Amino acid sequence: MGTPGPLGPFAVIVEHSPKLGLSVLRESMESNPVVIRYWFRFDPKDPRVRAAGAGLGCGVTAFTRDDAEVLIRRQVFEGEALPPIQEVAEGVDVSTLDQDHVLPNLGLVVDRRVWFPRLLAPDLRRRG
Repeated sequence: MGTPGPLGPFAVIVEHSPKLGLSVLRESMESNPVVIRYWFRFDPKDPRVRAAGAGLGCGVTAFTRDDAEVLIRRQVFEGEALPPIQEVAEGVDVSTLDQDHVLPNLGLVVDRRVWFPRLLAPDLRRRG
């Protein structure tokens, strides 16, 4: 696959479906195609945590913990360094998460992505 780029050894694959008339962008990692659900809790005293909507934590599905941290840094904290991490649960069972706020607001948890908090486009976050 060559030298890993800034996001690690990921390959981006575009598949075209003539039946559906669209292209699907898919990311994969040759050496570890299995994704894992992670739940991160950050220092609640860090003002960036509340501003990013991550006061209850962040849920992410990724190839590795490092990959999870990259996704959270890019998508939740807009490329800035992560706040201090208090706890990380690997292989988290989402049914054990907060029943009142987290579960009703989950994004898709089976694909490589941040699924909590549900993310708004950066320009919409700044308005709020």
